[in-house]
Amino acid sequence: MYILGITHPVSRNSAACLLKDGKILALAEEERFNRIKHSPYLPPNKSIDYCLKQGGVGFNDLDYIAVGFDSFRNVLASDLLGKATTLFSRARIGGLFVGDLDGVKVSGSPMIMFFKYLIDYYQGLFRLPFDYRDKRVKFVRHHTSHCASAYFVSPFDHACIISADGGGGQEAGMLAVGEQDKITVFRTIPSVHSLGYLYSIITKLLGFEINDGEGKVMGLSAYGNNNRVLPFVGFKDGIAVINHHKMNSYLGKIKLKLSPHPLDKANVNLASSLQKTIEEAYVYMAEYLYKKTGIKNFCLTGGVSLNCLANTQVLKSEFVDDVFVQPLSSDAGTSLGAALQVYVDLYGKRPGFVMDHVYLGPEFSGGEIEKAIKKAEIPYYKKYKNIERVTAHLLAKGHIIGWFQGRMEAGPRALGNRSILANPSVFKMKDIINSRVKNREPWRPFAPSLLEEDVSGYLIDVKESPFMILESKVRTNKIKDIVATVHVDGTVRPQTVSRKMNSRYWNLINEFKKTTGIPVLLNTSFNIAGEPIVCKPTEAISTFFRSGLDYLVMGDYLISKMPLRD
Repeated sequence: MYILGITHPVSRNSAACLLKDGKILALAEEERFNRIKHSPYLPPNKSIDYCLKQGGVGFNDLDYIAVGFDSFRNVLASDLLGKATTLFSRARIGGLFVGDLDGVKVSGSPMIMFFKYLIDYYQGLFRLPFDYRDKRVKFVRHHTSHCASAYFVSPFDHACIISADGGGGQEAGMLAVGEQDKITVFRTIPSVHSLGYLYSIITKLLGFEINDGEGKVMGLSAYGNNNRVLPFVGFKDGIAVINHHKMNSYLGKIKLKLSPHPLDKANVNLASSLQKTIEEAYVYMAEYLYKKTGIKNFCLTGGVSLNCLANTQVLKSEFVDDVFVQPLSSDAGTSLGAALQVYVDLYGKRPGFVMDHVYLGPEFSGGEIEKAIKKAEIPYYKKYKNIERVTAHLLAKGHIIGWFQGRMEAGPRALGNRSILANPSVFKMKDIINSRVKNREPWRPFAPSLLEEDVSGYLIDVKESPFMILESKVRTNKIKDIVATVHVDGTVRPQTVSRKMNSRYWNLINEFKKTTGIPVLLNTSFNIAGEPIVCKPTEAISTFFRSGLDYLVMGDYLISKMPLRD
């Protein structure tokens, strides 16, 4: 049984996945192939090609094609009033903001914008590499797909589910429960009260790009000290409620205080107040579900659940035992969720595996890597039997290295296969990488990758975090060891590395530990500002020579810009 799962062409992060008998064979975002960051509102055609190739199948071999968005007929019938109402409320935010809703620039008549949205939706279907009217095509509601992507691959038999994003189809989120392989919805979040949209508004006000700069705002919030919920947000009937009239007035006044310099007081205080609001909203929604169900396990998904601070506040709540955060919480995850929902609808049970890794993208052999090196006419490279030891010694000396191994990660985080790595104990390393390699804002933090066996010696309140999607405090006596990864508030966003899940990356960190005594590496995604994470060897080589990286390691090959010493 083959099920292809895809995002709809109006999704903000385009992706595809392939299931065989309920198991994931392949999953990747479109951006990694067409090199357009996030590939918003584009059909996942190249991702589909990759998934089919990886599975060794063609379109005729597919049993079903699952789309992580509701059908055109349902969107038209059930979403007309809600979407139009939302557009009216969003069209002008105090006269200071022109927003973006599902790819439609909100300006002029809201009703005209709504019909443009419908046209984009319909035209997008014809850009897919198959006929959307094929009987095998199954449309799955957007937030149902998000919920399915988390619960059906979580370690929990019973779990409360929170899905929240900017909006998709009929709503901007769902509060649900997963029990006995079935998802039951308790509450939906109307688009007019979208937490994701709220985050995007303030992201735009602070001078960052919508649907890309939200993570920057989360990092910026640590510099502020305004820990109050935004005054136009309240909490009622299980969800955060946004008073748009008050929001217009408040943000109109705030804009006058904002500076083009992100770290100015008004900017960081607005970011911290927004972050406090999101955290309070997540805890409030979680408590609502707990009181409804008595269940203490939670699944978090949707684009807002990429906010590791909010996720951590849920985990710390007294009524929560454990959380599973879908590592592909963005719209890309709906490709997986739609496929899983179709599988469960067919068989009446979940696939029976836990999503414990996301190494689901393309992989390149040693021969393919060497061919790319020779084609690029690189003069300085060498193949090593123990590349992990060689790399660890270079990292210990303070060199910055591009690390390209195995199958590419799915999702927004580099988790040790398409990573830029450095020594976390070098005090200035964050500044060096931000300015010399990544070409991004100097205040933005980096994450540590640490051996799961050594977590308790370094972190206070996290046992396992393989997807870099939770926050943790660092033990005071260990800050100096990993200072380049510690944010201004003394926290980190860790990746715990399992030998079982990624033996080569684990071996590298272990070799670094043998050399330095520190079982941690600074890890950031292998890309430069404005570009997607690298996928192919040719892209890794190009990024290497266009940035301040000292070395590039691909497979067993070490590549240098200078002659190598034996």
